[in-house]
Amino acid sequence: MNKFYDFGRLGFLAVLALFFIACANPTPQQGNQPTGVPQQQATPQQAVQPGNTPSVVRAPSGVKANHPGGIEYLDSIPMKLHGGVTKAPVRISNGVTKAPVITWGADEATIFANGGKTTQPGSIFAREGLKLELFREDNFVRAVERFLSGETPYLRGTKDMIASAQEVLSANGIEVVEIYNHSRSYGGDTMVCRNTLVQKPSDLRGQYVGLQLYGPHMYFLQRILKDNGMTLNDVKIRWLRELTIPPYDTGDVAVDPMSAMQKDSTLACAMVISPDMVALTSGGKVGTGAESSVAGAYMLVSSKEADVIYDVYVVRKDYLDANRPEVQKFVHGLMVGAEEQVDLFNQADVRAAEYQKFVRSAALILRDNEQLTADIEGMYADMKFQKYGGNVQFYSGEAPRNFGVLSKEAEEALMGYGLVLRHIPLDHAMWDYAILAVGLRDTSGVKVPRFDPVKVQQYVAEPSVQARSGFIEFVVYFEAGEVDFSAEEYRVQLDAVIEMAPVYPGAIINIVAYADPGFFNEMKRRGASPQELQQIKTAAINTSKKRADALEAAVLEHARERGVLINETQLVPTGRGFDGVPNPNTVTPITLDAASSQYVYDPNQDTPEMKAQRADNRRLVFKFIPAVAEIQE
Repeated sequence: MNKFYDFGRLGFLAVLALFFIACANPTPQQGNQPTGVPQQQATPQQAVQPGNTPSVVRAPSGVKANHPGGIEYLDSIPMKLHGGVTKAPVRISNGVTKAPVITWGADEATIFANGGKTTQPGSIFAREGLKLELFREDNFVRAVERFLSGETPYLRGTKDMIASAQEVLSANGIEVVEIYNHSRSYGGDTMVCRNTLVQKPSDLRGQYVGLQLYGPHMYFLQRILKDNGMTLNDVKIRWLRELTIPPYDTGDVAVDPMSAMQKDSTLACAMVISPDMVALTSGGKVGTGAESSVAGAYMLVSSKEADVIYDVYVVRKDYLDANRPEVQKFVHGLMVGAEEQVDLFNQADVRAAEYQKFVRSAALILRDNEQLTADIEGMYADMKFQKYGGNVQFYSGEAPRNFGVLSKEAEEALMGYGLVLRHIPLDHAMWDYAILAVGLRDTSGVKVPRFDPVKVQQYVAEPSVQARSGFIEFVVYFEAGEVDFSAEEYRVQLDAVIEMAPVYPGAIINIVAYADPGFFNEMKRRGASPQELQQIKTAAINTSKKRADALEAAVLEHARERGVLINETQLVPTGRGFDGVPNPNTVTPITLDAASSQYVYDPNQDTPEMKAQRADNRRLVFKFIPAVAEIQE
């Protein structure tokens, strides 16, 4: 799974990314995720090194535009392998086991543990008694073929990618077992939309979305739609063969989501890696239409907010049954490798020579050029290692986002696409983690981001943040005068929040309460003084804040009652009063009550239409918005 450009995936590489993309003859981009077409895929292009001639990369034979804009869109079909690939026993040559890596930050730890492409004396895997030969395979269909044919007992991919291969493997008599949760994506995968077509999540309905077939974004898209009350049937998928610009000459045919978005003005959104997002959005802002950007393109959401993309290793069950101690050593070595790589990167200044040697070695394996060390640093920052603690939580079920949950959700997503037709059970290895803990220093669990309450309140009060839509939004309506929210009455909404909060740990959940301005508008019409009108406005803001506070308390209490852990710093209640209501011109008919000398509601002067508009204004909105690093504790 190649989720990376030649120039990296991170925001801090944005300028470099834009420079390369804007060049008239850009550096060829490396091949990526599975394409879902029957033709054999090209292998990644060899980067030019001193004294070497770059290898010739030929395009797959089937690349052909079928859209007037010069784009190749694919049909969605369950995975099929190339002819002649059959099941065979795992082949071990001279005691050496082959193990795949992909162009992704977590795989740097695999290289670190091995000491290079082959197991080096004194390396972590050597100390485990293993002999490995690492090979990079960024084409998932080809990786599945090599796995099935016995070239390697291991397969690397995201949870949804593994699910996409389950049926074809099962049909060939291969059972797989998940053995290690390597990492989760943390900002490297994004959804980019045109603001002329999609200004808020509900606008996705009926729109075209570009997505790579069998790639890492299938579950991501499905989850965003689901949490906004939609299904895959509510959008129109445009399937593409590559994740990003490929290393071969396509003959000016767009085969990836970014290129398709540049050529197809009807493509409202595209699921892209972060460098492509940077290009489309003019540096992570809003696209101007200049260079490689698309006018009005902006990032709706990324994997920094959404905890949906997990990279794992699986193994053939027949191999695990015969070689369980060896596979366990492999997993232990991966854990040690992640721990020690983190130490090295944290101490890069004082261990400069060792650091430079490693990043050059990793660049040669993952990027074909030892000079591309910035890519290695970028990929490292684009993900979070799960390490020992994360694996314990993930496979024990302790974490809200765990093996059972992710496996089920990934498979259901692919069934929704029609890429998986039946349930195929997937087990994990059920390791004895007390044994795996030996030799590790960091056995703590995964740290959940926590946010500074003061800084968060300042952040959500910024006009630019208030003006933007959340990447997930849903509304809770209340009756006039209502300030409490019981679990009995609002159970559906409370269940939705506590279910979604762990899915989006990098997001702020802004609970925004509004009030209907009908009474204010009527008093203004009657000539109330500025002081009286300001008092009405202030009272509305204060009452709105009380409602938001009450709903926050209801969420936390409901989570406690259900035994669900929730990060309370994600929840930020805000009272907006009349500001931003959908119907700002409502009127509440009133009359002066002689006995009390107070204005009271007069139903005789009301209309059904005005009642409906006022009811629509009485709302609280759960608004999921991306957080920024500055507000974290």
